[in-house]
Amino acid sequence: MHYTHESISIVCKEFQLLEYFMNNPNQIISKEQIYDKIWGIDNEVESNNLEAYLSFIRKKLKIISSTTTIKAVRGLGYKMEANYEKTKN
Repeated sequence: MHYTHESISIVCKEFQLLEYFMNNPNQIISKEQIYDKIWGIDNEVESNNLEAYLSFIRKKLKIISSTTTIKAVRGLGYKMEANYEKTKN
């Protein structure tokens, strides 16, 4: 068998976001909580920064064939989920 391993590089904010989501699996995290934790309470952040970083992370997770996704929960925030495919016996 031959295995190939894809690798990706991530920037600091992407790492911080991934770490935050991994420390809170399957929990809905509001945009405000994310902004406070990643950018700081007093930091003025452009409203689309979070969406841009999440888009980059989602693309990179897809590149490495990750079963983990970050989903938007309408009106509430975002949630990281692991999608395990069920195997047939």
